[in-house]
Amino acid sequence: MYVAYTLLYLIGLCAYAPRAIWRIMRSGTYRNGISERFGKVPKQVANVQPGAIWVHAVSVGEVHAARGLLGHLAELLPEIPVVLSTTTDTGQALAKKANTAACFYCPVDLPWAISPYFDTLQPRAVVLVETEIWPNLLNACNQRDIPIALVNGRLSSSSLGSYRRLGCLMRKIVSQLSIVCARTNLEAARFRNLGILPERVFTTGNLKADALVLTSSVQSRQE
Repeated sequence: MYVAYTLLYLIGLCAYAPRAIWRIMRSGTYRNGISERFGKVPKQVANVQPGAIWVHAVSVGEVHAARGLLGHLAELLPEIPVVLSTTTDTGQALAKKANTAACFYCPVDLPWAISPYFDTLQPRAVVLVETEIWPNLLNACNQRDIPIALVNGRLSSSSLGSYRRLGCLMRKIVSQLSIVCARTNLEAARFRNLGILPERVFTTGNLKADALVLTSSVQSRQE
């Protein structure tokens, strides 16, 4: 399954490449962090003590949410470094203002782009903000026995329908999530309907509660 997904992902990247190049030339979009996106670990990440918590937030809205989570984690787990990755330039600009050990552009969802980050960071947990479900990233965590948490979880009825059309493939992917912290009971029910084990889904409603759930999970694995 992952080989087929990776091939399709590569085809998609190749198809999008001309447009991406045009946007780079026209406005500079995607110019920043190209090497990071394709697996070159930046110095600030290489200098982080192994065993960090890796938080991923796509853009500005998710980074705003992540910054709230980071503040709570700093209080609850002050001895553990936290790194923050983003996808967009605007998200990265905001991430640089956050209190983290390092921030960087998230690698594309290809095994050879992802692996250098896992080898360097050796994260004790990966935290995805809102609804970031990337098959190869989740599979890399699963292969390394790294827990994956989805916080501030959002899932609309239309997204649920789209995911469910993928059937057992999507169930296999989302079954790798260790914890899902949903914003509402309705969204929690949708995540369960997607195939995530009920005992892994929590209705937290705010980022402080998300941080408490995540902290409990990290500490239980340290014991």
